[in-house]
Amino acid sequence: MVDIKALYELQLLDTEISEQESALADVRARLTDESEVRKARERLRRLEVQFEEVSGERRSVQVSVDQFSEKLKGVETRLYGGNITNPRELGAYEVERDMVQRQLSGEEDKLLELMVQFEDLQGNRDKARSTSERLESERTENVKDWTLEEGRLVSELEVQYGVRGRMTPDIPPAALSTYEMLSKARDGYAVAMIERGACQGCRISLPTSVEQQARISDAIVQCSSCHRILYVD
Repeated sequence: MVDIKALYELQLLDTEISEQESALADVRARLTDESEVRKARERLRRLEVQFEEVSGERRSVQVSVDQFSEKLKGVETRLYGGNITNPRELGAYEVERDMVQRQLSGEEDKLLELMVQFEDLQGNRDKARSTSERLESERTENVKDWTLEEGRLVSELEVQYGVRGRMTPDIPPAALSTYEMLSKARDGYAVAMIERGACQGCRISLPTSVEQQARISDAIVQCSSCHRILYVD
């Protein structure tokens, strides 16, 4: 004799267990997944490296600008100081002045570009640091909640596994084997109720004789369409 109601109740329990196992797997995946935090850290690291490189280059170019400025000042002092009267020598200083001015102008252009890069990188770096710190803080709090949730789910599953372990010995092995085979094949939905003359598993109308057989039979009666075990409440 097979108690179809017991199989139906086992299915309800297995559905709860499956949902809890999925929830537990999801929590554990979140506990181990640090990809978002790692991406934020890596972005911050790259920006910090770029910022330091541009900072160093800017300091170097600033030194060059200062040197050319001093050199130009010296050349102009000699050129316009009134101490040089030789046209040839004055011409040489004018050539040197023009050359230094061009060099200074080139370095000043570089410095301007680097200052723009510096400011952009500084802003991006500060934003990246803020984002990284926020994600780190959020994850720390979430990990506390997820750890508690993991513990709760583990405890509930232990209880549910215990209940299942007490239910299955009362079900005939052949019936249990059929149930488990159908459960795997039908995504955990092995037992279907009959409502309004139809199998609720596939929604196919059943012959009246099949519904009657499911009501009174001591054996498993299956839907001819989806092969689920039929149950009448």
